[in-house]
Amino acid sequence: MYHPYKTGYSVLPQLKKVADPVFNITDNRERCLTEKKLSVASQPCFLEWHCNQEIYDAVCNYIVENYPRPLYEPWDFDHIAMQIEEDLAIHRMNEDADWLAATHICFPSSWAPEEKIGKPFDVIHEPIPGMNLKNSKKLVEAMIMSGPYERFVWGLIYEDELNYHPSKKRKSFDGNKPFFLVKVERQIMISFPEHQAMLFVLKQYYLKEKEVDKQALLKSLLSMTDEQKKYKGITEDLIKYVN
Repeated sequence: MYHPYKTGYSVLPQLKKVADPVFNITDNRERCLTEKKLSVASQPCFLEWHCNQEIYDAVCNYIVENYPRPLYEPWDFDHIAMQIEEDLAIHRMNEDADWLAATHICFPSSWAPEEKIGKPFDVIHEPIPGMNLKNSKKLVEAMIMSGPYERFVWGLIYEDELNYHPSKKRKSFDGNKPFFLVKVERQIMISFPEHQAMLFVLKQYYLKEKEVDKQALLKSLLSMTDEQKKYKGITEDLIKYVN
C-alpha cells in the first residue's frame, strides 16, 4: 500500500526528486469526485491569471498520458481536474517575475486560491512561519527547469473532512472527545521548461490515529515554535493527548 509520508513529521516541507508514480488511485476516489462537485458549487476552484492554451495543452496531454486509467474527453484542464482525485495548479515565470497562473483546487489546506492567483511563490508561502523565501525565484526556476520534484506537508485535523477552504468553519481539538487525523498533502512539481511553467499536482491523504507513529509526531510537535504551533492549530491539550 502506498504510504503518503515517509520522511517523518518535518515541521517544514523538504523538496526532493520524485520516486513514486505521480498519480495513483485510492479507495477514496469516489468520495473525492463527489466532494469536488460540492466544492465547485460553493467556492472558486478554477481560476486563471495569464495562462495560455499552449501551456494548458501541454499539461493536459501529460495528465492524460500518465494517469493510470483512461480519462474521458474533452481533455481540457477543467474537465480533467474533475475526473481525478488530485488538485492541480500551474505556476509560470519569465525574466521579470513568477506567478500562480491557474488553479483547479477543490480541497485547499486552509488557504484561499482566489487570494493567491496571480501572486509570486514567495508571497503565496509568506504566511508559513519559518520558511526561507529569500531565494524563492531560484527555487521556482529550479522546479521549472529540472523537475519533477515532490514535497509533503501535513497538519492535524479534528473531523473527517476533505475541504479546508478558510471560508468553512472547522472543529478544534476537543480533549473531552479526542479525535484527530493527520492530513498529508503530497505536492509534485512537473516541469515544462519549454513553456517556463510547472504543474503542481496536489494529493490529500488521511492517516487515522492508529496508523500514526505517535512518538515521531510528538517529537515534531515539541520542536515547533509558538508561531508554528499557532499556524498549524496545535494546542497544549493536543500535545498532552498525543503524549
